[in-house]
Amino acid sequence: VERTMSSNIYTALMEAARKGDMIALRQNLRQQARLKDNLGVTALMYAAQAGRYEAVSLLAEYEAGMQDWRGKTALITAIQNGHAEVARILVPYETGLRDTDGATALMSAASMGFSSLIQELLEKEVKCVDDNGKTALMYAAESNQVDAVRILLKHEAGIRDSSGQTAMMYATVSGNISVIELLLGYEAGVCKDNGWSCLMTAAKLGNFEAAELLAPKEACLAKQNGMTALMVAAQFDHEDIVRLLMAAEGNMVRKDGLSARNIASQFGNHDVADLLANSTHLFLPPNPSVSAKSSRNANGPRPENDPSKAFISSTLMPPQRHQYLHAPTTPTTRGVTKREGHQGPGGYSTPALIESNHNNSSHPDGNNSKLVESYILSEASQFDNITLNATLMDSVHSGHSASNNSKILKLITEIDCKDCEIDALKKQVTQLQNQLSHKADGLVDIKADYVSQARQLQKMAEYMLEFANEIEPGINYMNSATTQKSDALK
Repeated sequence: VERTMSSNIYTALMEAARKGDMIALRQNLRQQARLKDNLGVTALMYAAQAGRYEAVSLLAEYEAGMQDWRGKTALITAIQNGHAEVARILVPYETGLRDTDGATALMSAASMGFSSLIQELLEKEVKCVDDNGKTALMYAAESNQVDAVRILLKHEAGIRDSSGQTAMMYATVSGNISVIELLLGYEAGVCKDNGWSCLMTAAKLGNFEAAELLAPKEACLAKQNGMTALMVAAQFDHEDIVRLLMAAEGNMVRKDGLSARNIASQFGNHDVADLLANSTHLFLPPNPSVSAKSSRNANGPRPENDPSKAFISSTLMPPQRHQYLHAPTTPTTRGVTKREGHQGPGGYSTPALIESNHNNSSHPDGNNSKLVESYILSEASQFDNITLNATLMDSVHSGHSASNNSKILKLITEIDCKDCEIDALKKQVTQLQNQLSHKADGLVDIKADYVSQARQLQKMAEYMLEFANEIEPGINYMNSATTQKSDALK
């Protein structure tokens, strides 16, 4: 029977479990077992968090299967705190339980790279997905856990989450080259519903190393609006990736008739535009069958007339990386490169995705990969930057006013900036949630910080809605459910 108390309870049993004091643990066990503190945390969870092997062994018989306010079990807690051996005690008791986000112990083990634990959890939790459709393989790919990916790929490769992303897309966003290499044979060419590919992600982030791996498999794929990876690289001023892709995709045009050269010019990337203008003799003939979204949204051999075959065998392209002319760069610990932010059209700054101690980076470090996740994955949201850019170009050709174009461009830049700010705030909120889960004292101060962050997120949402209304007055950007949630925060 689960027991709780309404006060901010922290029992002697919990303290003994946290410290691994077996004498005090046995003294208080029968009277205080299965009690929860105000956040639903049990003595077993405190012991699991601290890695107290003997205490967990004793308490498991009494408290296994209980969950805190976020649905986390002692098993998940032990894994997330790096205690694989302690977690192994709890596998027979708590396998199959999920937290409030739908995440399982296998997903936590995949994120941590606990290979032996993954093997034990596979039978009951393989192919489970969380509330966002994310698999354990995706967690491993995102966290650069190569051994975990090797174990899971034969079970979960090819699955897409609720936004259409694959494990290889998560690896590409995070810049995890070794994982991309492992997944290429399983997920290359699998695109989101709108045709967005891993190569386009690498082109947007400016990750040349990833683009070089992906190009032989995914060059010449296009979004529904005809946008290609070359066009994305041209828009974001990644000259090295433009050089990599221009022979295969240089003659492809978007549905509105714009080429990569046109897009580079529109965004003020004149060096890239000049490069494309002076290299037309290298371009392979376009294939109309791939000028829109590829229908090959699955694994399998490519047909013989596929232009990406020409990409692989083309002798027009420099075969070695050192033969490409790179833009001015700075070495990083991963061997990838960093660039300063650049100016887009109309003098608006195109924000870099990550801030480092020295300069802005369009190649996110592995440790910072989650800061760019929302930015690049927002390509699937209503604020699709590429689509907005296409809207801007369409308005230019259809004779819309210059002020309208300026407003749209301003909105694009504003969304870029706010995405980064929202990501940073979300990360702070997550850290505060973790503190709230395990801290026995000082809860008032932590709660105040948490409420402050929530209010900042609310204000940012209200600001963006006001800004959107300036662009196009009269449109209701919030449904009634969203409005009610906003009112509830107040």
